[in-house]
Amino acid sequence: MSACNAEEGVLITCDAPIKQFILYTDEEGRKKGSKESFVLHDLDETHLLVRKGSVPAIQAALEELQDSNAFSRVDLSGSSQPAKKGPGGKK
Repeated sequence: MSACNAEEGVLITCDAPIKQFILYTDEEGRKKGSKESFVLHDLDETHLLVRKGSVPAIQAALEELQDSNAFSRVDLSGSSQPAKKGPGGKK
């Protein structure tokens, strides 16, 4: 009788650039000493199967990426205003 190893995962559907960012984050984590990859399977151009427990870390990395890409608008008086997020400036 053979043993079967099963692991619980989460299917992530995203566009190709976000998928590449997740794969990059996973690779960098392994370079920094993480024992295991959180990506279980790279399924296709827009789908990844990841370990269930890794979802909060992936969400945090994506939020950090979004925050690093948010810029302040400078009006004519020279003061800066925070960048608006989403439709109508809602966060």
